[in-house]
Amino acid sequence: MRATFFASFCGLLMLVAVGCQTTRQERTPVTTDLIVAGVPLVEMSGFSFTPAQITVAVGDTVEWRNTTRSAHTVTCHPQYVANPQNVRLPEGAEPFHSGTLQPGESFFFTFQTPGRYRYVCLLHEEYGMIGEVNVIEPYVTTPRERGRQASQVTR
Repeated sequence: MRATFFASFCGLLMLVAVGCQTTRQERTPVTTDLIVAGVPLVEMSGFSFTPAQITVAVGDTVEWRNTTRSAHTVTCHPQYVANPQNVRLPEGAEPFHSGTLQPGESFFFTFQTPGRYRYVCLLHEEYGMIGEVNVIEPYVTTPRERGRQASQVTR
């Protein structure tokens, strides 16, 4: 009788443990550092952009998401900022400005010109809220280069 009770009790504990594990996994929050649909994400947190620097390829779109409780901007336009030296645009690149982003709002921008872009939050520029995007040409290999790379890997 005791053995049956003990076995039943152990079985019940295992079911509860498995059930708790499943419940915990289902309730795990989705983190905001995920790339949604292949779009790199920069978060506005406190008085900083996180990450402060990213590298993307020409043609990539970046999302900036305001995860704070205050308004922010994403501004890469020398005429809008307090100190034009805080902003950098590659030659021929179009400046951009998100407008004011309220908590939970996002801004998307697609980079068409390679080079370094330095941008600020207009509302917190004096606190050093500055970020940077390095835009590079996409790396394209020829079939011959791919074959050479494969042979180097498989040696």
